[in-house]
Amino acid sequence: MSPCVGTQLVDHLCPRVHHLKAYTGPHFHIEARVCGFDKPFKVSAKGAFSGVALDFKPSSNSGGTFTQSGQAFRASWKGGGPYTVNWTGDTGRFTAQDSYTAENQAGRSRNDDKMTGTVTRLAQRCKR
Repeated sequence: MSPCVGTQLVDHLCPRVHHLKAYTGPHFHIEARVCGFDKPFKVSAKGAFSGVALDFKPSSNSGGTFTQSGQAFRASWKGGGPYTVNWTGDTGRFTAQDSYTAENQAGRSRNDDKMTGTVTRLAQRCKR
């Protein structure tokens, strides 16, 4: 067995924690520790958008889809789209296409944004 296959087997059986950090413009950002990218996970936005939660459903270790919902700036936010992680060793480039609507008493706004960021594999193992 090659060392790479052994490492992949250990990471599959005892996955490491990942640090995810991504932005859409200067105001919407997420930052979280994720226990492996092979299982569904949830992340809450930071700052003024902290009332918006993102629910990720991987189809593989390299991507899947997500939905978002919640309240921010007196508006209801709903949306989501596909995301990918392009891995290079223990780090990856995170990209998500976000199609969402924001609705309040003044009306509804539909938008498409691209969220980009990084994923870094940390030394600690997940506790599943």
